[in-house]
Amino acid sequence: MNQTVSELLWELKSAIGQALWSSERIRAAIAALEHTGRDVQVAFDAALVDPWRPAASSPIVTQLQPDSGGLLRLNATDLLFLQALKISAGTGAARQ
Repeated sequence: MNQTVSELLWELKSAIGQALWSSERIRAAIAALEHTGRDVQVAFDAALVDPWRPAASSPIVTQLQPDSGGLLRLNATDLLFLQALKISAGTGAARQ
């Protein structure tokens, strides 16, 4: 695996971890388990599963840019991903 792919995979793992740990529901569930006197260990991983294919011609987005109102725009795929992780995406502003 080349350096760029390794860095992108690390960034994915980091983003998933940050999303999980910023979830109030997950933190509350962990706190409830710890309140019972149990230690909790959360583990997740991300791996490349498809065989290698030529890189896409479009540029790689490595940093999310919020819109002018300070909110990130989420598309339908983003929302499905967050739902799969049981993370609620607030509607804050009107969807565009």
